[in-house]
Amino acid sequence: MTDNKNTGQFNQRALAIEEMKILSSIVGRIETSIYQKQGWLFTMITGLAVVLLKDNPVLCKGQFVIISVIATVIFYIADIIQRVPVHRAIIRTKQVEKALRENQVLDSPLVSDSLSKGKDLKDLFDTGRRFRVWAPYFLIIGVIIVIYAIAP
Repeated sequence: MTDNKNTGQFNQRALAIEEMKILSSIVGRIETSIYQKQGWLFTMITGLAVVLLKDNPVLCKGQFVIISVIATVIFYIADIIQRVPVHRAIIRTKQVEKALRENQVLDSPLVSDSLSKGKDLKDLFDTGRRFRVWAPYFLIIGVIIVIYAIAP
C-alpha cells in the first residue's frame, strides 16, 4: 500500500514539474512574440519618421502623429491582450511551485483552465496598468513627440 502511495506522489510531482515546463514555454513564446511586435512598431515609426523628415515629405506632421499614435495604441492593446494569459501562467506556476515545495497534492495539470479562467475585463485593466506593459509605449509616444517637434 505504501508503494502505491509513493508512486502516486511521484507521478503527481512529475505531472506538476511537466506543467511548470509547459507554462514556462508558453510564457517564453508569448514574451518573444510581444517583443517582436514592439520591434515592428519601432520599425514602422522609424519608417514614418524617414518619410516625414526627407527633403520632399510625403506626410505632414499631423498625419505622422495621427498614424503613429493610432498604431501605438493598437499595439498597446494587442500587448495587453497577449499579456493576460502570461500573467495567469505566472500565477499558476507560483501555485505549482508552492505545492511542490510543501509536498502538497496538486490538481494538476490545469494548463488550459489556468490560462482561460479569470475576470477578462478586470485582468485586461490590471495588466494594462503595469509599468512593464505601458512604459515602452509611453516612451514611443515621447519619441513621436520629439520627431514632431524637430520636423520642418
